[in-house]
Amino acid sequence: MANDIVGNVLVINSLGLASTPGGGSAEVTTIAFYGADSNSKMELTMYPETSTVVVMMQSPVSNPSVTNLRFGIPVEFEKFRVKTLTAGTGFVYFV
Repeated sequence: MANDIVGNVLVINSLGLASTPGGGSAEVTTIAFYGADSNSKMELTMYPETSTVVVMMQSPVSNPSVTNLRFGIPVEFEKFRVKTLTAGTGFVYFV
């Protein structure tokens, strides 16, 4: 399943490049991660610089759980790359 934009949310289901709605820059308010178990992990890097992980989320327990990162003010993103996605789904919420 490919990454898909539903309304103002980017649903992350696969590795690779992920774009914002319309392909330009957009403001992000929250990044969330649903993990199936304690092996679940998601890492995002900024594109084209893909060696530095800017967001890493991991399920803290062995049961299904949701973790989220909420920004106090919206943060501008343009393109980022899903470096790691294991046993879970990511959600990026745009303004």
